[in-house]
Amino acid sequence: MRSLSIAVLLLAACSGSHPSAGTELPVAKVRLLPAGEIGERTWVPATVSAVDHAVLATRVSARVVELTVNEGAPVRRGDVLVRLSDDDVQASLKAAQSQREVAESQVRRIQSLRAANAATASELDAAMTARADAVARMEAARATLADTVLRAPFDAVVQRKWVSRGALVGPGAPLLELDGTALELTGTLTEGEAAGLTVGAELPFRVGTLQGTATLVALSSGGDPLSHRSGFRARPTKDAPALRSGDFGRIGVKGAGGPRRAVPRSAVVQRGDLSGVFVLADGRATLRWLRFGEPEGDQLPVLAGLTPGERVISGPAGLRDGQRVEVAGD
Repeated sequence: MRSLSIAVLLLAACSGSHPSAGTELPVAKVRLLPAGEIGERTWVPATVSAVDHAVLATRVSARVVELTVNEGAPVRRGDVLVRLSDDDVQASLKAAQSQREVAESQVRRIQSLRAANAATASELDAAMTARADAVARMEAARATLADTVLRAPFDAVVQRKWVSRGALVGPGAPLLELDGTALELTGTLTEGEAAGLTVGAELPFRVGTLQGTATLVALSSGGDPLSHRSGFRARPTKDAPALRSGDFGRIGVKGAGGPRRAVPRSAVVQRGDLSGVFVLADGRATLRWLRFGEPEGDQLPVLAGLTPGERVISGPAGLRDGQRVEVAGD
């Protein structure tokens, strides 16, 4: 359907715009603008994402007794986010501590007997082994107890909450998803776009209407075997505007092929989905459909449709395709 509509627009532009022999339009006075050149920069897609990302889970089976945050809540590193029931773990810890105390007393008793030649070396070894086992059980219980309290590993924003208070959770079940507050732009580059780039390079970026500079912090040395593109990560500088995780943007890198031609927005004619300019040909204004790249300020890079040396007509409002024109100043 899109190709059909484009064909219809082209037909209308061609058949309805050229003046016939009996309906010659008046000669229009126009000014010509040379197609300028802009730098070699190419704008490649990039996504704003969090530098740090974590999905919090636990290694125990327990019930959620406290949940302190909801989606979108900012948290600081070390904040308690989830507490799980720990009655069973506390009981195991107390039992392990009692076993350690008994084992410690047994070791002291065997050592006294050994000093009086009333106990063998193997008996002392057995007592010390029992003490070490009790200590290990106690440390394991303490580690399990720590797993019942989940804290924020870094400054973050809660992106997703999988559980509610009172829910029974098991080992490995996701509880909360966090995105760190530090953001970066990520994407992929072709071999030509990555050529000459090094970690530490400062590159311009655009996210919606926001513009800033980002520092390249990572660039994969080998391309993806399927897409043959290299991944990159770039951190916005301190003076860059505030961004949001998940936003889409573009980052500027040096492109291949040298400087590109560009025309000002004021010279562009829009017809539905088509964009073009009027050029001067044999004393007439000829509508030329072009393919444009990503805008750079008031300039639109021309990717295809304009031949070297052609000049475009400035302020083409009211012009018709094929209309005779007179260049002001000629």
